[in-house]
Amino acid sequence: MPDDTVLQTGDEALLLSEVATTWTGADRAASARSAIAAGAEFLLMDDGLQNPLLEKSASLLVIDGVRAFGNCLVFPAGPMREPVSAAASRCLAAVLIGPDVNSVRDEIQKCVPVLDADLMQSDGVAPLVGKRAFVFSGIAFPEKFFNTLQRSGVEIVGKKPFPDHHVFTASELILLETAARNLNAMLVTTPKDAVRLPKAMPVQVVGVKLLWKSEVEIETLLDRLISAQNLYSGADIS
Repeated sequence: MPDDTVLQTGDEALLLSEVATTWTGADRAASARSAIAAGAEFLLMDDGLQNPLLEKSASLLVIDGVRAFGNCLVFPAGPMREPVSAAASRCLAAVLIGPDVNSVRDEIQKCVPVLDADLMQSDGVAPLVGKRAFVFSGIAFPEKFFNTLQRSGVEIVGKKPFPDHHVFTASELILLETAARNLNAMLVTTPKDAVRLPKAMPVQVVGVKLLWKSEVEIETLLDRLISAQNLYSGADIS
């Protein structure tokens, strides 16, 4: 709903709702039923690879080329929810984002095709080039955001990372504004963080968009999927 808050839905759902009608809930099968009842013909899940409640027509394994799979161990020993081979076996393709600094391509492409993509900062970064910025972020990998801004020509004079999905307190926001003012800098953050901030807070927002190295490859893959599945108004829910 337009008046939903981040405390009700979470930050990612609010961002997704700017692109398409979005349902969220602890029970994904129930959310899917609600979406179908409201007329949805196609359901796209965010972070749903390990969710067993929905039978999926296709899944994509998304890999950050810099971070890759960490130590490749399943938690609590590592960051993985399951072994990479098990996840890849259920996927239509893998999407490798950014440079393959950990050389995971050779291993992954034994299981599934690999599509290449890069994250490109949105037009919001252009007015900040050459300007002083105090940057902050509560995403999974804040340093990636900071480094990308710096490579784009933004002069970072201060930075503050927070945990992913961090709910900012009033005192933290005051400290951020004070730090930026003392450094004669602009506050800069991500769209995901911005939805967790007061609307009146003076902050510059810089997002990213996905740039496919071969748009033909992803379009061909999706066309083949749609043709093979004969997608219809509905979904199989286990």
